[in-house]
Amino acid sequence: MSSEVYSLYLTPYYDTYKQTYYNIVVIDRNPVNNSALKSIVERTTFTKLSPFKGFYDNNYCMYAIKSFSNYYKFSIDKDLPIIFQWLIINGYTINTDVTNMINNNNIFNKSKKLICFITK
Repeated sequence: MSSEVYSLYLTPYYDTYKQTYYNIVVIDRNPVNNSALKSIVERTTFTKLSPFKGFYDNNYCMYAIKSFSNYYKFSIDKDLPIIFQWLIINGYTINTDVTNMINNNNIFNKSKKLICFITK
């Protein structure tokens, strides 16, 4: 039985330094302390994308997947093959059955796009 189950999402992120919007890869919560996943996750504060909208789920902090190519950035959609490779090498499974079930039933918030569920 899996002891770790997480969901990965793409969510809009505003880089205040470069004044640019990106869709970054985030995880639903901070991984457990002894998890290999914890080494590639960083807690970050999100800036409102618009003065007319609140924060996602009333939460301005999220856990982003760090970029594998640039230490000072977060992973974006084009980094997904590298993230999947890292997950597989480190013993995680991409659970396509649960991911398809959730996506087909439009269960989650529209401000984030579900990528997949992962288990270990």
